[in-house]
Amino acid sequence: MPYFFRKIFSYAESQTWSWSRYFFTFLGIIFIRGFLEQFSNPHWSEQFITPLTAFFHYPLFYLSIFLSLNIVLYLFTFSKTSFHPSLKQVFQITLFGFLIIWLPPLVDFAVYHGNGPKMTYLFQPKGELIESFFSFFGSLSQEGITLGIRVEVALILIGFFFAITYYTGSKKKAFCGALLVYVLFFFYFAIPSIPPLVFGKASSTKEITLFYVQTLSQSDLSKIYHLGASFFNLRFSMDQQFNLIMGRVLWLLILLQAIGLFYLANKTAFRAWCGNLRLERVLHYGFMGMGGILIAAGYSQMIDIKSWINGLSLIIFFLLIALHFWLAVGVNDLVDIKTDTVSNPSRPLIQGSITLSEQKTINVMLLFLIAVGVFLLPYYTSVCFILFQMVYYLYSSPPLRLKNVFALSSLLVAFNAVLIMWGGFYLVSENQKMPAFPTHLSWLFLICFFLGVNIKDIKDIRGDALEKIQTIPVLFGEKKGKIIIGTLCVISFITVPIVLQNKLLLIVAIPFSVLIYYFINRKSYRENRVFGLYFLYLLAIVVCEKLVRF
Repeated sequence: MPYFFRKIFSYAESQTWSWSRYFFTFLGIIFIRGFLEQFSNPHWSEQFITPLTAFFHYPLFYLSIFLSLNIVLYLFTFSKTSFHPSLKQVFQITLFGFLIIWLPPLVDFAVYHGNGPKMTYLFQPKGELIESFFSFFGSLSQEGITLGIRVEVALILIGFFFAITYYTGSKKKAFCGALLVYVLFFFYFAIPSIPPLVFGKASSTKEITLFYVQTLSQSDLSKIYHLGASFFNLRFSMDQQFNLIMGRVLWLLILLQAIGLFYLANKTAFRAWCGNLRLERVLHYGFMGMGGILIAAGYSQMIDIKSWINGLSLIIFFLLIALHFWLAVGVNDLVDIKTDTVSNPSRPLIQGSITLSEQKTINVMLLFLIAVGVFLLPYYTSVCFILFQMVYYLYSSPPLRLKNVFALSSLLVAFNAVLIMWGGFYLVSENQKMPAFPTHLSWLFLICFFLGVNIKDIKDIRGDALEKIQTIPVLFGEKKGKIIIGTLCVISFITVPIVLQNKLLLIVAIPFSVLIYYFINRKSYRENRVFGLYFLYLLAIVVCEKLVRF
């Protein structure tokens, strides 16, 4: 192996950086790349790249590729019997190597002086994609993968070959790793060609372009999403919409890779975290989001949710519900250690299967994914998500820690459920005005959740009493508290059909009310049974409303 590569690998391994320095170094590299590209590949508007391109599309593209390269290098150099680099060392090596992304604009500018073929994704039908794959990205005379990018990819393939050979001594393994890296690069470059191949016609580049024009015109990006730039021209607006499409695709890829890296980095912590996901509560908020979508279907003009672009936004919406809740749980667990020692001794922080430092890192990663994801959705939906997280923070964390305030804590949790419902509504409704969501339904669900949400306090009575958190079971004792909570849940269940004026639902609500009271007041209280009955009642509401009104 050349001495140059051995020197780089050895130096990169020996470095000790904080992840914050690593992150800002990475950001600096990709933003400088974007700046250099303005000279080799100037924007058609003759302006600097737009904010959506500079701060969402390009960073997400490079981050996703970067994560893919790290996963490949780690997996191909990992060995149970011999020395191999740790995951952090792999990231250090690839960060040094990632400086190579400055090379394509420099090479293209040196050769073409800004007048050569444009640097773009591959917008090609199936036959041309296959030809491009086996010819190292096809003809150099057409726009797409420029000379500079090809030099960059070739050098990265060589670097991976030598890196894997250096750590494993296997040239066969090194060749397979380099080949997989080439496949990954081709996949990323060809992403825009995949939807037309799957969902529409793609026999030519012109048909691919037409596919995007047609699908974008029916998507939330043109009907709901306020880009604030439509006054320039249609081409500019389409350019922005394409940035958002790619942002959504890349965000999903980053999420999947982040999960994989979490597992590779610490399998014990990953399994412990998965055991603390509290899926019944995630499902609760998922039902709220779906409820908002169904309300939009009944009270408003909806976008076509069968469109693949809108399907992406739906997937991201429900994933963000889960991520938001898990971040709220992570923040709450950090400040509830004393309480959980008594009430929930099996929690990961109490068991020691996740350390405080690891939980803080998980929270930061969740916050990053959320911060990017919410801005890929319509404005009002993003606002609802941000409010949701802020409310939970004020609920859980000092100095306010509003969960200590009797009744207000339940009201905040109920309000968060309504926020997710609003988020689902504005995700799909073409009417983006605030009064579009029926006011009577907002009040109905806020009051009903306020009455019913107190079930969360039954299993935490010992810890809450220790921390002097004023809940119904703490104030009235476990037996009387369960009677009061059961009665409140019955009132909540019966209120829904009365307000909705649905006689069929009222008949259905009576046995559900009896059962919920029984499950809450059983001597051997099990929260999962209460949640199961609650989910069945939500389904009953949907079915009865559909039968009576629609």
